[in-house]
Amino acid sequence: MKSVVLTALGLFVGFMSSVSSFAAALVENMQGNARAGATAAAARAIRNGQRVETGAVITTGAKSFVTLRFDDGQAVVLNENAEFRITNYSFVKDDPQKHAFLFDLFKGSMRAVTGIVSTRNAQAYVLRTPQVTIDIRGTDVMVALASPPFLSVLRGAIGVSNSAGTVTFAAGTTATVASVTALPTTVAASALPA
Repeated sequence: MKSVVLTALGLFVGFMSSVSSFAAALVENMQGNARAGATAAAARAIRNGQRVETGAVITTGAKSFVTLRFDDGQAVVLNENAEFRITNYSFVKDDPQKHAFLFDLFKGSMRAVTGIVSTRNAQAYVLRTPQVTIDIRGTDVMVALASPPFLSVLRGAIGVSNSAGTVTFAAGTTATVASVTALPTTVAASALPA
């Protein structure tokens, strides 16, 4: 009986380590008021070391931030008064074609430093905002949904699309998006909001 239980436990642990869609990210660091739940209205306070699942909406309050560390090594930092959703996250260590990271930034600002998912499957990593969709390709990028929204590529490259078309931005580029019907354009870094 003991060997049957140990075998079953071993199979379960192996299964869980190969398919991480059950647990998307770990709250690595936070300060202030950060919450997670099925919706922003249903979100509850989170704490350091807590797991955040696929489908969760994460919010931060005034003077608050949270760093999420995903299972493939990527990090997402949400600054104050942010709201974003882990819409779809799948990291299967031995099968890059099953990698997927799709999230939505509804308000606020964030920084994303990609991990294994974007380097093994470039089409797998997408960030959506109200104004544009961003394809992230092995990148360190900051996004601020100010009026207008700003993007800053610190490393790698991003493809930015909306109804006007698609523009690619490389490292060292700062860009803005006037509207959903206008192509994103580069701006001087000094134009970024505080």
